[in-house]
Amino acid sequence: MADRGRFLRENAFLLAAVLLPLVVIGFFLVATAIPRWVVPAPAYDLLMRRAGAYDQTAPRVAVDFVLRAKVGEVPAPLVG
Repeated sequence: MADRGRFLRENAFLLAAVLLPLVVIGFFLVATAIPRWVVPAPAYDLLMRRAGAYDQTAPRVAVDFVLRAKVGEVPAPLVG
């Protein structure tokens, strides 16, 4: 047992080379999971898209709407 402790003390870089990447992976897993627990799911599905490249000088803005109808409803075009 004393040999194992001495080996790890003499080769601490091996321990660090194994543990540090595992700590970073754990950090990213926790950082990914926390927003899923804290932030509620989106209430509505909405996607806004602009065709073409971004042009700051264009005075006109065109917005496309896509509405998904529930079962039994008749979809109607949105004019605007």
